[in-house]
Amino acid sequence: MKTILITGISGVGKSTLTSELSNKGYRAVDLDSPEWSVWSSDIATPIELGTPVKDDQDWIWNEKKVSVLLKNSMSDLLIVSGTAENMGGFIDAFDLIILLSASKPCLEKRLETRQSNNYGKRTEERLRVLDQKDTIEPLLRKLSDFEVSTEGPLTQTVEKIEAMMAAI
Repeated sequence: MKTILITGISGVGKSTLTSELSNKGYRAVDLDSPEWSVWSSDIATPIELGTPVKDDQDWIWNEKKVSVLLKNSMSDLLIVSGTAENMGGFIDAFDLIILLSASKPCLEKRLETRQSNNYGKRTEERLRVLDQKDTIEPLLRKLSDFEVSTEGPLTQTVEKIEAMMAAI
């Protein structure tokens, strides 16, 4: 089985891309959803990497559930998307890591107008994401094998991702 992680900060299009890949028949799972993540005070993003969404808590992957998913997938290819403070413990499980990125103006517009969830609607949330463009995204870039800009049409992003998946 090949396992791919699609990562990036809020607003880059991880959930949209994951949904599109799932619609195309791939086994694709959005780890940033309540089914796979939890609020936890056990792990919190260091303050130098941005202010927390909730005081002394962070939205992290449910390690037990994600471990089972990564070990027991019944498909030849598993695509997961998400970003979490505790994702480092899973990095070795991925055959390919793809960072999605977009410019600050693009992120701000997407967050203001997004329909999939309400995160980013409040000014302080948007400011946190824009700060993460400078703090978190460089760390994700170091972990990633490839970076894909999502500022073009979704179909173009999907084609780029499919080409990368075909090469592994």
